[in-house]
Amino acid sequence: MFKKKKKTANTPIQSKATAWKPFTINICLLNKITETSPSPSDELELLQAGLGKRTITVSLNMNHSELCKLLEAEFPKMRSLAGGWLLYKAPGGSGRRRLTVVPPDSEGYTGSLIKMATTSGKTALYMVPLQDELCLNPLPFSAEEFVKMPKVECRTCQTTMPLPVLYMHVKSCGGTQSADDNEITGADDDDDEVKIVAVTASTETTATPNPTFSPTPTTPLQTCSPAPTTSYEEEGQCPICLEIFTQRQLLIHASICGDSVLQSFDGSSPTSGSPEHHNQSPDIQCPDDVLKLLASRVDNSKDFKICVSRTDFFQRAMVQWQRQKKGTPGNTLRVTFLGEAGVDSGAIRKEFLTDLIGEIEKRLFEHQGHQSGKSPIYSLSDLEKGYFRTAGEVFTVSLAQGGPAPRFLRQWCFDYLSAGDLDEANLTKDDVDDAELFKLIQKVEEETDLSAWTNDIISCGYTGLIKPDNKEAIIRSIVLHATLRLIPLLKQLRKGLQVYNFVDILQDHCGLCQHFFVPTAVDDDNEADADFIMQNILPKLSEKGTMREAREMAIVNFLQDFLQEIESADDIPDGDTLPLTVLRVMQWLTGQGHKPLLMSESQEFKIALHFDHDCHQRMPAHRICYKVVSACARKIIFPVAHMDNYSSFKEVMLQAINSGFNRV
Repeated sequence: MFKKKKKTANTPIQSKATAWKPFTINICLLNKITETSPSPSDELELLQAGLGKRTITVSLNMNHSELCKLLEAEFPKMRSLAGGWLLYKAPGGSGRRRLTVVPPDSEGYTGSLIKMATTSGKTALYMVPLQDELCLNPLPFSAEEFVKMPKVECRTCQTTMPLPVLYMHVKSCGGTQSADDNEITGADDDDDEVKIVAVTASTETTATPNPTFSPTPTTPLQTCSPAPTTSYEEEGQCPICLEIFTQRQLLIHASICGDSVLQSFDGSSPTSGSPEHHNQSPDIQCPDDVLKLLASRVDNSKDFKICVSRTDFFQRAMVQWQRQKKGTPGNTLRVTFLGEAGVDSGAIRKEFLTDLIGEIEKRLFEHQGHQSGKSPIYSLSDLEKGYFRTAGEVFTVSLAQGGPAPRFLRQWCFDYLSAGDLDEANLTKDDVDDAELFKLIQKVEEETDLSAWTNDIISCGYTGLIKPDNKEAIIRSIVLHATLRLIPLLKQLRKGLQVYNFVDILQDHCGLCQHFFVPTAVDDDNEADADFIMQNILPKLSEKGTMREAREMAIVNFLQDFLQEIESADDIPDGDTLPLTVLRVMQWLTGQGHKPLLMSESQEFKIALHFDHDCHQRMPAHRICYKVVSACARKIIFPVAHMDNYSSFKEVMLQAINSGFNRV
C-alpha cells in the first residue's frame, strides 16, 4: 500500500487553472459625441433619460460580445443605438475635463483591455455614440432603466420614484396636494377651531374643519396632523430655495417649496425685501423676462445712496460703492453728484451707471486682435482692491435698475462667468488681449530665429525646445498663459454677479443672458444714433401756419443736422476738450446713453421738445440763455430767440453740453 504507482505514458498531466478575478468599473453613457466630460447638472439630465453613470462588474476573460450584452442590460436604450460607439476616459481632476478615446483591440473591447485602461477600475469610462444621438426626454418612473434604483415617495405629489431623480423632480413638482400642503395660519383658543388654508400656485381656499371632518376625493383639503410637542431650536436651510427656517417650520415648508409662491411662517422667514429673493419664475423665454426678474428682486425698502464727485470719477465711485454701510447693492440705487442740485428719480442713476460702466470698460478691460470683445487687464492691484467684484455688482445693478448692459466681454470670459468653469480647448490666439503677449505671438509666427525671445517664452510656461518646428506648441503655451492667469479676476467678477442671485440665472439661461455681455454683429442696432433720437422726439409745436411754428420746425431741423454732423465727424468739433458723440448728447438729454433694454421701456421712450419765445420779455438785457433740460422727465426747452440760424444753434448746444447749462 506504500508503493508509488508508476505513471503511464497515456496519463495526461493535469494543471490547476487560475481563477479569473472580476472587478467593477464606473461607466457613463452620453447622449451624443462630445469632447468634454459632463458637468454635474448634465449628469442629472442624463440620469432622468435613462443614461448617465452605472457600475458594472467585468471579468478578465470577457469578450466584446459579452460586454455588449452586459451594457445593453444596464442601458436598454443601447439596443436601438445605430452607428457604433467608443469608450473614452478623462484625466484626473475635477470639473469638466477633456475626453480621450480608448482604442479597441482587433477583437473589440475585452475585459483585459478595460482593466488596463481603467487601472483595475480606478478610472471611469464614458461611452460615446459615434453616428447617433440618444433622446434626453425624461423617462417614466416605471421604466426598465430605474428598476435597480432605490425608490422614495415625493411628499408633494405622493409619487414613488427613483431616489436620484427626486432632486430634479422637486424643482418642478406641481402635483396633487397632500395633507402636508395645508398651512395652519391661526387658531381660536375659545372654541378650539383651527383655520386651515390650502396653498396652491394660484388660489387660497379657507375651511373650518370639525373633528369628524373627512374630505372627499375631490376636495384638496385635509386635516393637518398635530404638531410635535418637541421644541426644535436649531435652524436648517431648505436645499431648494436656500431659505433658513427652524426645524419645525422646515417640515411644513418642504411640502410646498415646489410651488412658485413665497410663504412666511410666524413672521420668521426672510423678509421679502431681502436682496436674495427666490421668486424666480420658471417661465423665462426672452431677455426681457430676465430683466423683469432682476427688477422684481430689487429691495425697495431701503436706498443704496452714493454721493460722488465728477472729478476722478472712477476711483471715487468705486470707493464710495464699496464703503456703503446703510444699504447694499440689492437696494434701490440713489445717486447724488457733489455740487449739483439734481434729485435722483431715475435719470441720475442711469447717468451714473452709464459713466461708471464706461470707466470700468476703459480701466479694467483691454482689447487686441480682430475679434470683438475685451478680457480683463491682468492687475493684481485691482484684484486686491476688490474692483472686479465691485464691477460685477455694478453690472448686475445696471441690468436690474435701467442702466446699460456691459456688452463688451469676450465669449470665453462670459462662458466662465455663466458656467464657473473654462474649457481650455476652445481658447485660441485671438482670445489674447494682453499687448505684450499679443506681440510675442506675432513675433513667434513671423521670425525664424526665436533666441531673442527665449526668456519671454519660458516665462509663459513653455518647457520644450525653442525652435521653429515647435511654433504651434510655443504659441499654445502663450495663449494658455495669457488667459488662465485671468481666472482669479473673472472669479472675483463672478462673485459680484451674486447680487439678486444673477449667477443662477446665468447658469440656467446663459443663451438669453449672453446678449447682455458679449458684442455681436447685430449690436450696432442696439446703439443709439441720430436717427433713434429724432424718431423719439415729440416737439410741442405752435399753431400750424404761424411764424412761431415755422421757427420751431427750423430748430428741429437744426437739431437733426447737429446730431448727424457729430455722428459723421472724425475730429472733435470747435476745439472741444472732451469727445462729443451722439451717445453723450442723448445722455445729456435723458441721463442714459443707451437704448432702453426692455421692449416696454423702448416703446415709451420719448423726448419732449418745448420752445421758449419770451425770454427777452422776462430778461430784457441778456446775451445768451441755455436750454433747460429735465433729464428725469426727458424734456428740453429751446430758447428760440438765440437760435436764428444753425451757427448760433450749434454754439449754444456746445456750450450747454460742455460748460454750464440749466439742468433739473
